[in-house]
Order: sequence, then structure tokens, then C-alpha cells
Amino acid sequence: MIVVRIARLRKLAAHLMHGKLGHDRFDFWSFNTGNQKCGTAGCAIGECPIVFPSDWMFEKLWYGTPVLRRGNMRNLHPFISAEVFFGITAEECGHLFNPGFQIPALYGGKRLGGKATRYKVAHNIDEFIKIKTKNNK
Repeated sequence: MIVVRIARLRKLAAHLMHGKLGHDRFDFWSFNTGNQKCGTAGCAIGECPIVFPSDWMFEKLWYGTPVLRRGNMRNLHPFISAEVFFGITAEECGHLFNPGFQIPALYGGKRLGGKATRYKVAHNIDEFIKIKTKNNK
């Protein structure tokens, strides 16, 4: 059984809603553009090394792709890193972090395209949390 890490999702959603982004602009299509550290544009997963610096990093060999730091996990794709770190399934990860993969009937929120704002992504994370915490009571 996968245990969703609600506190981590809440922290990321709060950062997207109210925090100072580590990137110059939010881009739901791109993990990190511009350089091997924090680039000019990034998505929610691209903000993870800023929000969770002891757990996430920008992988130098992959042109700044955000991945988990733990052991050989750092060689995994950002979506797999997000699944492991947030304790979510591949389908849930798509819903939260991939444009056009939202399933509002199951996970709340709305369908989002590549031009979704950081606020809309944060709202979908919040709606997902509501459904997950309601189902676990």
C-alpha cells in the first residue's frame, strides 16, 4: 500500500500559492530550463529542489533535471522521483504534475493545459489532498 505524504504535498502547494519561486517564471511544461542549477522556467516538480533542498537536487548530467538525492534514486526520471517522494501512484503523479493528464472525477481539481498557472496547479494539489484525506477517515 502506498502512503501519500500529505505534509509534503501541502508544503509544495503552499510554496506554489504564496512562496517566491526559484525560477523566473512558472512553466507547467518544463521541469527546469536554462541551466544546470535553477533555470529560467520550471514546473511544480522543478520547484522541489527549492522547497525540499535536502531531498531533491538539479542533476548536472541531465542538464538540471530535478531528481531525488537518495542513493541511486537520483538517476530516476523526475516523475518517478515525485511518485517516490510524495507516495503517489503514476496516475496520481500525472494528475498533479503533467499537463492534460488530470482526472478530476477521481482526484478533484480541474484539467490543466501546459499554460496552467502555479496557482491552478496548487489548487489541484489542494483538491487532491482533500479527497485523499476524506477517503482515509
